[in-house]
Amino acid sequence: MSLRRKTLIYFSSTVFNSALSFLVLPLATKVLTPADYGKLGALNAVANAFGAFCCASIGYVLSAKYLAATHTERREIVSSALVSVICLSLLGMGIMVIAIKSLGSLIADSVAFTSVEIAISCIGIFSTSIWAVASDVFILSGQAGRFSVAVITQGLIQMVMLLVSLYWWSLGGISLFIGLAAGNITLIIISIILLGNNIGPHAQYALVKEYFKTTFIASSANFTELLYPWLERWLLTGYIGLSSVGLYTHAQTYSNILFTVVKSAGRSIWPITLNEAREENPMFPHTRRLWGVWQMLITAVAVCFAAIGDVFISILTHGKFIDAHLYATAMLVILVAKHTGRAENGLLYSQGDVKILSSLNFFSSILAMISLGILVPFFGTWGAVSSMGIQILVYRLGLLIAARSKGLRGSSEPWLIRAPVLVGATIMIKLAFTPGILGDLILIATATAALGLVGRLEVTNAFHMLLSRRAQTTA
Repeated sequence: MSLRRKTLIYFSSTVFNSALSFLVLPLATKVLTPADYGKLGALNAVANAFGAFCCASIGYVLSAKYLAATHTERREIVSSALVSVICLSLLGMGIMVIAIKSLGSLIADSVAFTSVEIAISCIGIFSTSIWAVASDVFILSGQAGRFSVAVITQGLIQMVMLLVSLYWWSLGGISLFIGLAAGNITLIIISIILLGNNIGPHAQYALVKEYFKTTFIASSANFTELLYPWLERWLLTGYIGLSSVGLYTHAQTYSNILFTVVKSAGRSIWPITLNEAREENPMFPHTRRLWGVWQMLITAVAVCFAAIGDVFISILTHGKFIDAHLYATAMLVILVAKHTGRAENGLLYSQGDVKILSSLNFFSSILAMISLGILVPFFGTWGAVSSMGIQILVYRLGLLIAARSKGLRGSSEPWLIRAPVLVGATIMIKLAFTPGILGDLILIATATAALGLVGRLEVTNAFHMLLSRRAQTTA
């Protein structure tokens, strides 16, 4: 399957799910409040962190072993991965239940989580772990169609169950959890079904042992990833209240949706990056050009959101979440930084440098947590947004230094500067002149023209590269 076709499949399925999210948002926020979303966000953040811990080794081991393995070896790798994540997920679910029951007030003070809400969040740990294996296998083996079916099915089921619970059963805030549970259970079942013949008849003890070893090598970084959302939600709830946490969670929605869309492109680029990493003196020409275009597109979305995001949010949420506008815009700029360093990341993954990557995660997360404790008491939500940016920038700087020590040269990330400059200029003009909707559209057109002017070289180079790859494939 060609790169263009795989990218189109990944992109289409992700855009479809993103469209579903936008479609359901005005229907849900007509009934639900920021406090309802704040409760879901507080508990779900911890569940996601536990899920990330349980499947932390999957990306490292699969990226290092899968492409070079035979068909039989690949099936053993997948079986061993499933056994390891199932065991770790069961452990993680037990720890989370105990932790929430005893320390729940540290996440959201004076808010009691019900047993149903905790159980549903625990299902998310299992779903995250199983999907981590399935999605990596689909991506590395080029099975874009199976990936797309899983993503679309999950999105549809989650949306339907949310709306049924909200409008037919009139269950209020718990409807968010019911929709989430339905989506997670669907994803678990369909992941196992679609993996099909990718699963071997039995696991290899040595491989399971390697998965566990890799998980615990990265345990220091995993621990900070578990602790960070807990600390973040505790500080935000304590200093600005649960409704403001709902605004913060809502602001993350837009960058999360765009992240999943861009990640769809990353899924088709990732095997190319790993293959380029195995070359002698790798320069990653295809990786750099393709990601340059996506960084420019994220910047374009951020510019548009800076100009008319307040109107967009107001329409979608009946004016309830309009205060999330500038937070969401800032998170979109941070998203540009998150998608830099792709060549450096590929080099370290291909060499199985788990200790380096986990150390970078640990160090950047510790700095981010320290900044949370300092900034949130004084700046509230903006303190949390700033800490998010600090974590990403420190990690990317460490990634660059580590890759340079491995001999990688020629790294350049111009959008790290271009994105905040263009978005910042757009916001300042909007705040200074309050131009109205027509003026906002003119502002978007001007900023987009400026963005196209500075980014035209990335687009041209990427286009020529794709034509070259297509000619090679045809030949």
